Amino acid sequence: MNFQDSRGLHMLPQAPEEASYYTYGTPSAGLGQYAHPNMLSFLFNLEFKWGRHDDRKLGFGNISLADSTYFEGHKSHRDGLDIDIRPVRKDGKHMPVEYQQAAYDRAATRRLVELIWQCGHVDYVYFNDLTIPRVVRKPFHDKPSARSCPRIRTMRYQMAIVLVATLLGVAAVSAAASAWEYEFRPAKVEYVVYGGYLGDTIPPSKGDSKISFLISGSAAREMFNALGPDRPDACGADASTRVREKREISCLRYSAKEYVCYVGFDLKTGKSIGGVIC
Repeated sequence: MNFQDSRGLHMLPQAPEEASYYTYGTPSAGLGQYAHPNMLSFLFNLEFKWGRHDDRKLGFGNISLADSTYFEGHKSHRDGLDIDIRPVRKDGKHMPVEYQQAAYDRAATRRLVELIWQCGHVDYVYFNDLTIPRVVRKPFHDKPSARSCPRIRTMRYQMAIVLVATLLGVAAVSAAASAWEYEFRPAKVEYVVYGGYLGDTIPPSKGDSKISFLISGSAAREMFNALGPDRPDACGADASTRVREKREISCLRYSAKEYVCYVGFDLKTGKSIGGVIC
């Protein structure tokens, strides 16, 4: 296993015995936790300050894959400056929790967010419990997540973005309106069935089963063109990536003119929940 990638980013140490954090994420074993030096400094500072006042360990999740590889399910997490951090549980178990659940410790999570800002160099904290100061609501961010660049965007809980679309294909729109016909055409679609939450997934179960679709090729291109205009302030947008979003629909166009769009559904309720997080 390589603990340093071609960019010089190092894998986050996988929960040393005396550390005040544990690791989780997909892929496991640290393969999704290559961190910028600024991020590592931030995390070591955060876990040290946390451990002085609380015996429960913080859950550090996805950061980035080696060599800036595209992180499936994320629009960002490419430069080692983003991280997902689990909210604090009352029981201290190394498991996910949503802020609406009884196991969620709001007071401790508030202290965690305060420490994140105290550590400095934080761009933003995405989290949907708006009773906690200095967090920004984002779809599907029911756990904190953050960004750490030379400044650190630290806890950013990401949530999935949804498109209400036909599962087996997307109705194609012809350039010539007079030649348009309503018909289903083949589409390039990949999917994953999971439980838990995007960015903090677990195996699906009878009571918790969701599906995320990644649409690419011509179908994604038509969706992207129809969504417009670009959202330069959206997560994932940069000099080489254009992002278009409308409510729960999210599509990206990369510099190589590659298009991807995301769709997701809760298979227990039938509700559209989105297919990608920041």
